[in-house]
Order: sequence, then C-alpha cells, then structure tokens
Amino acid sequence: MSHSAAFRSSRLPYAGLPVPNSRITSPRPEAKLKKVIAMHAEVRNALRTAVQNVSALLQPVADRPTEPCLVWRRAGQRSWQSEYMQRPSFISLEPEIVATITAAGRNFLDAFLKHHPEYSGTVGTTLMTMNITHDPGRIPKLVAATLWERHGSLQPEASQLETVLDEFAEFIDKPTIRIIAIAPLLNFYMEPGSLPLFENVTLRRLTEDEISALHGGPLWHRPFVSHHGTLEEFTLEGEFDVEKVFGNPTGGEPTGFAALRDKFSQAVRGLRTFKTGRVGFEYIHLRTPTFCPFIFGSHGSADLYIPFGRYDIAENEIELLRQHVTYMFAKLDSALETACSRLADAETRLRPVDAILDAAIGLEALLLAEMNTEARRGELRFRFACHYSTFFDKPNERHEAFILARDIYDLRSAIAHGSPIDQKPELAGKRVELPEAAKCACEVLRKSVKRFLPEGSKPEYRSKGYWTKGLFGLPRD
Repeated sequence: MSHSAAFRSSRLPYAGLPVPNSRITSPRPEAKLKKVIAMHAEVRNALRTAVQNVSALLQPVADRPTEPCLVWRRAGQRSWQSEYMQRPSFISLEPEIVATITAAGRNFLDAFLKHHPEYSGTVGTTLMTMNITHDPGRIPKLVAATLWERHGSLQPEASQLETVLDEFAEFIDKPTIRIIAIAPLLNFYMEPGSLPLFENVTLRRLTEDEISALHGGPLWHRPFVSHHGTLEEFTLEGEFDVEKVFGNPTGGEPTGFAALRDKFSQAVRGLRTFKTGRVGFEYIHLRTPTFCPFIFGSHGSADLYIPFGRYDIAENEIELLRQHVTYMFAKLDSALETACSRLADAETRLRPVDAILDAAIGLEALLLAEMNTEARRGELRFRFACHYSTFFDKPNERHEAFILARDIYDLRSAIAHGSPIDQKPELAGKRVELPEAAKCACEVLRKSVKRFLPEGSKPEYRSKGYWTKGLFGLPRD
C-alpha cells in the first residue's frame, strides 16, 4: 500500500507552503553541501527573482493566520500535549494570485530549459515522476516553501536563499538523489535518544516538530494517524540513493529502497526476538536531506498487524540489544532464520494457539535441524524433547526441560491436527492458561535462538553427533 499524498506534500498545501514548525523536511546538520556547485548565472538569477516574486505575493497571506493547526509538544516522559495554533492558510488563494505565481515562474522555466533541455519532459525515479513544464511556478513555490519551513519567513536573509539555490544546483548536477527514510515504531520506548543498529540504520527519538508534522497540521488533513491512536515517539531511520531517470522509468522499486526496507524489517525482527513485546511499524516516510523538487511519499510497510502493547528497552539492555541486532543482520543458517522469523511472528499474534504454533515450528527448526529425511520418520516428539533437554546440565533440570518440551510438542500437535484444546493445558506438571502457555513456548524458543544466534551461518547443531553427544553429557566441541 502506498499513499498517493506524499508525507512532505501533506504539509504543503496548494501554494506549496507548509505550516510553520513542520521541520520534518529540514536538512540535518550533516546534510550541508561539501562545496558550492556552480549554476549557470542566467538560471540562478531567474530562480532567485522568481522566488522573491512568489514570496512577495504570499507574504500578505502569511501575515493573516486563519487556519487552526494541531501542534504536539513533549510534556514529560512518555507524556504529550497538543494544542491548536493559528497558522497561515495557503489552501484558498485567490485565482489571481495563483495565476500571478505561475507567471512569475515562466522566466525561470524558460531559462532553466534553455540550459537543461533534458528536463523538458518527464523526470523522476521509479518512486515518482513529474513534468515541471505543467506548472512553471512549481520550483519557485517549493523554494519559498523550504525557506518558510526552515526559517519561518518568506523574506529570509540573502545567504539563506543562496543555500537553497546551491542545493537545487546539486540536485541538477548529480545523477542520483539521496533519500532519508523513517519508519516510526509502534509501542516502542527506550531511555537513550539514539541507538545505531547496523550500517546506516539508526533507532532514534523523533523531535517535537517531527511528531507535529506526522500527527498534526491543519484540521483538513490527517494522513498518518496510527490505528492505535497513539504517537510513535521513536523511529528507525536510514538513507539510500535513487537514480534520476529522464523519461518514463521502467522497473519496480529501486534497489536501495527495497534493501533499506528489508533492513528495517530485520531490525524489527531483532527487537521481537530480543525480548517479548509487540513492536513494529506501519509506514515508511521518505524525504530528502536537501532541497529537491520531487516528493517521494509514504509507503505502507506490508508487515503483520501490530496489536496494542508495550515494548520497553532499559538502559542496561542497550548494549545487549545492539549486539543481538548485529547478529540478526548477519547471514543466518536456514533453520535459525526460520526460528527467528517464527518467533517474531508469534510476538504479534492475537490468538494464543497461533503463537504456540509459531513457537513450536521455530523450535522444531532448531531442535530437529540435524535430522535427514529418513530420521524425520522416527519419533519426533521424543527427539524434540531430548534435544531440548541437552541445553541443561543438572539431571533434574534436564528432566524438567524434557517434560516441558514434550508438553509443548503435544500442544502443538493437538492444535495442528484439529484436536480439542484444553483451555488450561499442562506444561511441566502445571496447569496454565493458554496465553501463559503461548508466552512460555515463545520464551523457550527465544532462549534457544539466543543460544545459537552468535554462530550465524555455522551453528553447532549442524555438526555431526551434536545432539547425541549432548544426550550423554559429552563435550560438543
């Protein structure tokens, strides 16, 4: 699912101006240009003049706050307050102003196409396309919007305008576009404000302005209200480059976006396998760190439904989580990959029986991984329980582990084969409710996963005689 209304354009009404303080598209400090890229003087002068004319036309509107906009502010730890503030409304401009804005951009467009005729048709990426000839005022409006967004003024300092013109020159000069992607996490909270996870993927706290841009704004536009009705305070963030295409692009999603989305999903899988809790994301929002006339939109995650819940990371768990997620990004053995995937899915299940099935399948993948086709025809229940018991040293612990694993397997078989399910099944000699049984099965799988996860693609259970040696208490080096 992909929203046709872009995240950035949701804050950019008809004239291309967002509400003040929606700084979600503002460049980050590290996004400053390394050098000033030369732009043909005729193009630069024409754009500067067009932006100044557009800003002058819009200034009277900016001086008349007429539209209530929702703004969010942090009131304390996990506490947020909202209020409606009057902001300029650029959605209902007079037709004469719109026509004048279009006229103000014609000289720029003529100069631009004279020196860059390749932009006279469709330009874009596999994520979006545009034709700037359809609206001569488009780029001057977006430059004015960027200045308003960054500085809260349509009459910025000369250096501020020149900075945006430099960024537009960089956009023209480079064959690729750098895109920042954020995936706000549901139900997630941690004490630190930022946590680098893997390569270019970071977990960080959203700013107040970012929260307001995502969940605030004018009354007429609320594109990304979570089905939870809550604010996502933390987000996964990463960057990728996308190739600029002249003409109609062919192919599907760009490789960079698909790869980053997979990393986000893998990071969520790491969170779910690290500890119990319902965590995930619904949307990936795309923006650029510097000025760009393209609007890249927001895309549905295509992930499982994330139920209500709570997932907290304590200060003393940060390093353990970082290491755990690092393991998750490495190449994993197929059985270990299946176990992690099933555990992650189990954490979002609404029905306990589904979580039990997921957990049992994940345990089977690990505990029966060494078996060949012929061996799988034997007593799987007994082998399943025996193999799990080898994780423990003391005889009484092994016996209890054997009984627990056998009971989990029996419960899994009853569910899978459609047999009547006891609402209070017995696990290791204790009667428990089904939700508690599901939680127990997930924790057994989680501990098993963490045992082998550091070994990645070459886990011990693939070595010959691993389980047999464990049964007799022999070293399994």
